[in-house]
Order: sequence, then structure tokens, then C-alpha cells
Amino acid sequence: MVAENDIRPILLQKYMNDVDKRNFKRNIASLNDIYEFITSYFAKSDIAESNSFSVSLAIEEIFVNMVKYQRESQDDITIELKLERNKLIIILTGYNVEYFDISNVPNIDTKAPLGERKIGRLGLLLTNKLMDKIDYDYNERTCRVTLTKTLEE
Repeated sequence: MVAENDIRPILLQKYMNDVDKRNFKRNIASLNDIYEFITSYFAKSDIAESNSFSVSLAIEEIFVNMVKYQRESQDDITIELKLERNKLIIILTGYNVEYFDISNVPNIDTKAPLGERKIGRLGLLLTNKLMDKIDYDYNERTCRVTLTKTLEE
């Protein structure tokens, strides 16, 4: 039995049930809708604004890469935001796509002269630095990228 002054059920509900999921057209023009989705989720979940930039940038980078490099699909991309205690779990799911593991970023020599660097991959490198963890799963033409971010208070 739960005591009257026990706030654990309230905290558990706040920190374990804050999930929102939405589908977005596989198009760069969807970015404004994605930013609104993130902003709305942050407000609803009472997440500190100081986390917004890194989360928005990471989601943008993964979404743009899914649009750019998985062109064979016209299916929407699903973005799910889930709060688990002090961590935000972000899941981007692409359907009817080829394997493209964006969590496996080769090392980039950021100190090399610009003329000697390969074009691309810097956004994924930055995403790896902004997030605590990036996981990739591919099964039956469905890719799932899971980003984990410890939130600042």
C-alpha cells in the first residue's frame, strides 16, 4: 500500500511515461515540424531549455542523413522522444531502407588542412560528441537509430 505522502508514484509517472512519437515526411522541409515537435515535448516534459540545442542538432543531423542517404524509400521517418529519469531517449526509425549504420563514424582528422579532408561525416562526429550513446539496429529493411542524452538540470 502506498502512503498518502509518498511521491514515488507521481515521480515514476513523470519520469517514465513521458513518451511522444510522430511521423515526418522524408523531406528536408520537415525540419520545421521536427523543431516544433521537440520544443513542444520539452515544454510538456519540463526539460530545461539548456538541452534544446544539442538535442535538436543531433536529431536534425540523423534525420538529414536518413533523408539524404536512404533515398530509395518514400516512407515517413518516425521520431520518438522518451524521458527516462534524467535521460532523454530519442529513436529515429526509417522504413523500407537499405542498411546504413550512421552510428559507426570513422575517425576524422579534424586537425588536417581543409584541402586534405574528405567531405562529410563531421555532423555525425559532432552528434557522437553531443550524445552519450548512439545505437543502430537494422532488421527487415527497417533501421532504428537510438540516441541517449543525459539531461542538464
